[in-house]
Amino acid sequence: MRLTEEVKAERKAERKQRRAEAKVQERAEWDAQSQAVRDEINKIEAERRAMLTQTERDAEDLAEAIDLENLRREMDKCRVFGLDLDNGWDKSERLLGVSMDASAEVKRSAYRALAKVHHPDHGGDREKFEAIQKAYEEITA
Repeated sequence: MRLTEEVKAERKAERKQRRAEAKVQERAEWDAQSQAVRDEINKIEAERRAMLTQTERDAEDLAEAIDLENLRREMDKCRVFGLDLDNGWDKSERLLGVSMDASAEVKRSAYRALAKVHHPDHGGDREKFEAIQKAYEEITA
């Protein structure tokens, strides 16, 4: 009888050990799956942020292009009707290439376009850039 009880106890300990090992294995699999899901969520969130940032940049570029196109159209109208583009222009407006009655958006667009080209950090002339800044401050003040 004793042998049987020892065998039973041994088997019971083995089953308990297998259950504990199965729980450890189950927990490890769950952790791996959870980490994979977290990684996928982080990847999707990073892609969403990158797309949003790109979309915002695209929208800004489109707005600038529309402003510049509107400026070109206004200047073309002046040329078609034989108007002197320099007539009545202030030095600041002449520097930015906008008319005195141009909208604030057109003036801002012209300033930003010139600032990009002449910015010293991008290989432009510092004096020209400062003159553009000063001209823009004068016409928006």
